[in-house]
Amino acid sequence: MTNNGDVLDGQTLQLLGDAPAVLEFAPEKMRRLRDRVMQRVDDDIAKATQSFLTVHSDDGLWIEIAPKIKKKVLYANPETGDESYLLRAEPGAEAPSHVHEHDEYCLVLEGELSFDEIYLKAGDFHFAPAGSEHGIARTDVGVLVYIQTRQQGTPTVF
Repeated sequence: MTNNGDVLDGQTLQLLGDAPAVLEFAPEKMRRLRDRVMQRVDDDIAKATQSFLTVHSDDGLWIEIAPKIKKKVLYANPETGDESYLLRAEPGAEAPSHVHEHDEYCLVLEGELSFDEIYLKAGDFHFAPAGSEHGIARTDVGVLVYIQTRQQGTPTVF
């Protein structure tokens, strides 16, 4: 602030006065520029919000889908039917025989699981292609599995 109370001194005011005027754009040109900028912002926001999904262990709900068996959905795409979820079965639980509508990727995280002649323990991976049928699923000790279903032919990523 100068001694006479002006915010800018005379020399600065003179320099600003001598500066070229700001170019004005036609309203249509300004609208197109604004639309392009806003579309870019929207695209960047969409990319950022679709890039990651984090589900913490205490997030979500465990829903009983059969006696002694609970399911926790981690991700679901209603357009394709693709899902990622956890299944937890208590000791002695059984699930009926079923046909797979989608490719199914299964990773046993804890415990043991069997489908007739197939036996799986913690760390084992099992793939069931769309159209395949499993026998009755059983666990004597309990099990926690990660399952991902995908449309046939769509690659999966763990």
